[in-house]
Amino acid sequence: MLARSLSKGIYIFLPTDDQDVFEVNNTRTVDFYTVIHPFDYISQKYITVVRNGNHYEPAMINAAGYVWKISNNVRQIAQEEFNSSKNDNTIFCRIREHQKLPRIRRSREIIGSIFMKNIKEMRPGGKFRDEILNGFLGILNFKYNDKMDYANTFFLPKVKELNFDADYIKLVMRSRLRNKSIFDLNDYFVLNHIGDDHWGIIHILPKEKSIICFDGYHYKQQEEYEIVSRSLNILSESLSITEFQNCQWHKKDIAPNLFPRQEDGWNCGTFVALYAYHMTVNGYLPKATENTEYLELFRLFMVSCFYETKHKNEPILSLLE
Repeated sequence: MLARSLSKGIYIFLPTDDQDVFEVNNTRTVDFYTVIHPFDYISQKYITVVRNGNHYEPAMINAAGYVWKISNNVRQIAQEEFNSSKNDNTIFCRIREHQKLPRIRRSREIIGSIFMKNIKEMRPGGKFRDEILNGFLGILNFKYNDKMDYANTFFLPKVKELNFDADYIKLVMRSRLRNKSIFDLNDYFVLNHIGDDHWGIIHILPKEKSIICFDGYHYKQQEEYEIVSRSLNILSESLSITEFQNCQWHKKDIAPNLFPRQEDGWNCGTFVALYAYHMTVNGYLPKATENTEYLELFRLFMVSCFYETKHKNEPILSLLE
């Protein structure tokens, strides 16, 4: 086992077998587990962090294999923002579109703002509003716009209201890269407000011509699947992309024993955000992410993204490289 320190709190770990264990600064143990991909059954490495040898806190890991843990500074910043006395309607940060986006009519499908009330909702026990999920996926898209894109929380009800208007579908379900459509991407996500008090996400995999419907409670989301698949066929017809015209989009059922499951009544938005993050960055969603500590860790990570976006005036996916 080799652990090489890159900078404060960042390490590269090279496992020699499936379950190596060692100490980092005498307070953390890193275990390497073989994780089975939910669909293709491919063994992959996943890294979890055991604090004081008693309970684990999954580490953030990106595609390059860097492990990132929330720093004390980030935790302090988050707590200060959680306890801020600023007016709830004060704008905390703005999420702007990628600079390569072609000129089109600005709309709420493209740009959004995070308010102080949203930051306070990210405390443990808080429920996410639309702005949080739209904003976080906007930041994710800014960094990985060559791999993923998304339709925000307003799309599903609006496309039904407009009776599947082709112009509206073309406006929203689009890549933010020139001369590319969403069918050229690895992943396309549609945020889904289930009922009055729950979040889900529809995951489109164009190269596989398949759709995954995910939420923390593992609901089927059959109606949403049908809306999305119909919208995709209208889009392919409008764009004259023959490969996807009249496509029979396969709905992949998730395996409950391989996907994380929500056990509380308020982390549904967190599950949606981490699903989009892990599927975009790592290509799979580890079951270990259902751990309560990890969910709190991921919320702090999201706050850090919004905080850096505010201070750098550009969407920032925090501290992962």
